[in-house]
Amino acid sequence: MDETTTVFTSRDGIEIQTYLWAPDGSPTAVVQVQHGLAEHAGRYRRFAEASTDAGYLVYAPDARGSGRTAGGDYGNWGEDGWPGWVNDVALLGERIRRDHLELALGLFAHSMESFATQQYLLDHSGDVDAVVLSGSTEVGRLVPVLDATSPPTSAHSTSHSRTGPDSGGSVETRPRWTPTWPIRRPGGKLRRCHGSRHSPLRPTCHGSRRSATTCQC
Repeated sequence: MDETTTVFTSRDGIEIQTYLWAPDGSPTAVVQVQHGLAEHAGRYRRFAEASTDAGYLVYAPDARGSGRTAGGDYGNWGEDGWPGWVNDVALLGERIRRDHLELALGLFAHSMESFATQQYLLDHSGDVDAVVLSGSTEVGRLVPVLDATSPPTSAHSTSHSRTGPDSGGSVETRPRWTPTWPIRRPGGKLRRCHGSRHSPLRPTCHGSRRSATTCQC
């Protein structure tokens, strides 16, 4: 596998540092890898080794606020914020298609970038030949949170009721903790990302109501 780097410029002027991993022979297709929140493209080197062994050419950007693109200012999404994440997926895809017209393009997106990819596909589904969403879910519920400039005013909790044998037929109401996802501060910074106490996802990715853990997904 041959490793080089390239750069493309986002519409708000961020230089997006991008790995380019090439197979030993002529590639048969291109894979665009979009990493998750609070990680970087270098974590996908083993993925790239397997992909290049199969004959694929791999592009993997360090997303805004991440890896080499952040330049030490981690979590700063820039002036464009969330719409910039989505547009960056499109910009790199356009460059790949321009440089490799003869090759099919597959898009692999993990976690936060899987949500950006879902939004991207609403207008660009015809621009890719295959898509894999990793660590994803239905994105609609996240839109109000991603668009927020401050935390919700509630305690991030809802109520649920149950009737049990010890309740005498009465209904018990108790709070249920629900996840809060990354919230963009004005200027593009991120707030903490916490998940449910009962989340089936990785414990290193989600904290409790009192945890100060920053999301590492």
